[in-house]
Amino acid sequence: MPDDWLARLPDEPPRGLVMLVGAPDSGKTTLARYLWERFAPLVETAAWLDADIGQSTLGPPTTMTLVLARAAAEPVYPPKGTRRRYFVGNTSPRGHMLSVVVGVVRLARLALRRRAHFVLVDTTGLVAPERGGVALKQAKIELLRPRWVVALQREAELEPILAPWADHPTIRVVRLPVAPSAVPKPPERRRAHRREQFRRYFARAGRLVLPLDRLPVVGQGRIEPGLLVGLQDRDGFTWALGVVEEVTSASGHLVVRTPMRDAAPVRALRLGRLHLTPDFEERFPLRRPTRLEEGGDRGGAGEEGSTGETSGDDK
Repeated sequence: MPDDWLARLPDEPPRGLVMLVGAPDSGKTTLARYLWERFAPLVETAAWLDADIGQSTLGPPTTMTLVLARAAAEPVYPPKGTRRRYFVGNTSPRGHMLSVVVGVVRLARLALRRRAHFVLVDTTGLVAPERGGVALKQAKIELLRPRWVVALQREAELEPILAPWADHPTIRVVRLPVAPSAVPKPPERRRAHRREQFRRYFARAGRLVLPLDRLPVVGQGRIEPGLLVGLQDRDGFTWALGVVEEVTSASGHLVVRTPMRDAAPVRALRLGRLHLTPDFEERFPLRRPTRLEEGGDRGGAGEEGSTGETSGDDK
């Protein structure tokens, strides 16, 4: 760890939420891992909230994952403990701002209700104001009210996010320089990483039949082969992901490929915006999101000729 990081970080386990912000490849996950390995063994309960839906480390892409570790967790990575997930449905927040904010707030509040001493919140690299990054990060800070906001910046690119909170009485803003060892990853490497994550996640998947005629559907769009969906529990968290294989309108059944073996716990189906090919390449439908979905930033075209959708490479 850089010496100037160590000099500015807390000496003892922080309390409450610790939110990490920074552009892509600035070292947020490395810093989160350091804080976890240093402080998690010193408290009874600690939580890690991986909210980076494009380059996730604790779950499949398109999801946010909370890990709640109890009783002096071993300083291992990835952390072990009770997990909860929230399915956003895409690998970029653009076009899905509301879902991202709802998911991260619900998971963080769950961790605090479970008496986590601290919650590390690792966020996406979307910080550009013209793409909605400033509005998204400020909304998260305003709703989460973290005790610490730790910002990794190369120059002053995060100041539009940090400035409103600089003198806040309960939020401490810590600015850290990006480590020289942090090397930007090209888009093709990011896509390859997501493809491998999807491949591992669905490695032992089987076919599961869902009663679509009796299952509430959350989200908009067509249910068609290749669509990535979330299988939700009664609280709106995600049991598992699935890829639609077949829709049988006559019988009212939906066939998905998923690691989940039993459909009984599924209480709702949440539609994503991402399609996966049989070899886990990402595809987007031809549809422009509404202003409500976009969060005020309509953006531009994404990959593969899609309209109004973006991938996890577009931070």
